[in-house]
Amino acid sequence: TSGFEKSFIAIVEGSSLTNSCSFWVGKGNSIKKVGEIPVLHSPGRFYELVTRILGFHYLKHSGKITGLAAFGNYKKCYSLVKKLMWAEGKQIRVSPQMYNLTDDYFGLGEKTPSPFQIYSREDIAAAFQKRLEKVVIEIIKNYAREYDLTNICLAGGVFGNVKLNLEICKMKTTNKLYVFPGMSDVGQAVGVALRVYAKENLDFKPFKLEDVYLGPSFSKQYMRKVLKKFGIKYRKVKNLPLEIARILTRNKVIAFFQGRMEFGPRALGNRSILYPAIDRSVNKWLNERLKRTEFMPFAPVTLFEYAKDCYKEPLLNKCVHSTEFMTIALPVSKIMQKKMPAAVHIDNTA
Repeated sequence: TSGFEKSFIAIVEGSSLTNSCSFWVGKGNSIKKVGEIPVLHSPGRFYELVTRILGFHYLKHSGKITGLAAFGNYKKCYSLVKKLMWAEGKQIRVSPQMYNLTDDYFGLGEKTPSPFQIYSREDIAAAFQKRLEKVVIEIIKNYAREYDLTNICLAGGVFGNVKLNLEICKMKTTNKLYVFPGMSDVGQAVGVALRVYAKENLDFKPFKLEDVYLGPSFSKQYMRKVLKKFGIKYRKVKNLPLEIARILTRNKVIAFFQGRMEFGPRALGNRSILYPAIDRSVNKWLNERLKRTEFMPFAPVTLFEYAKDCYKEPLLNKCVHSTEFMTIALPVSKIMQKKMPAAVHIDNTA
């Protein structure tokens, strides 16, 4: 779904039934596996470890580690983390010590493992984030160089990590970067459907995915019925975008519901909460009201014609397709920092 004619494809996750990573070369309408990494040497499980160490749910909250890492200094405990995972050529190796840090794979004891108890959660998150970036990038570089491919496609749960994706985009050898919008296990459903379709249609060609509004939609009649059932006051407006703009200028929060639900983990305008990005204090009070962790950033919605004023080129040009699906972070401009601080994370990315 990248629309590329040729690309190197990396799938990196916690585990599949047979491996934790697989690597492929895509050309025309076929892909060929060129390598894999065993389940036990899993970069996904490496990141699940820090999620558990810091008291979050290892399957649900890895994104919180990425957000938290920006507040820390990775150098503080990097020497400890470095020993847990490393790259060897085109293989990733995980130390048995990583598994020893947990009572079993699915849980920790009540305390943070003793080697990490003297460090802040921000510094621990930063060290694991840095190590993940360094190891995964080394593997991708080695493969892409061997097959002389400059377009990179990413899938698998680990690439839900928008900061890691940014670092891959920054590689000098990366020409274009595409991150599949359903980067976690939900992508398997699309993969199976495309595989069957491609086998039955020999003229099938890769295509550029334009949107992921693939979920359910509801008729106006059904919506009125539900609004009436729950006694919610409502009115019909003639110019919806203008009405939304007016409400936002009064610093009101809007729950926006239209069309078909988004496929994948990101709210992309059809099921989104909107607020003006000019007030940085929103990060605290809106996160609290939404029962989100207080340090998590909100994402900006940017009109395409203003993108070049807000985000740094040439990185934007490398990954603009992925930005439409919120699968990558980008460094922001001074204008963005000044005018839209609520949508800029502490590391000046969005």
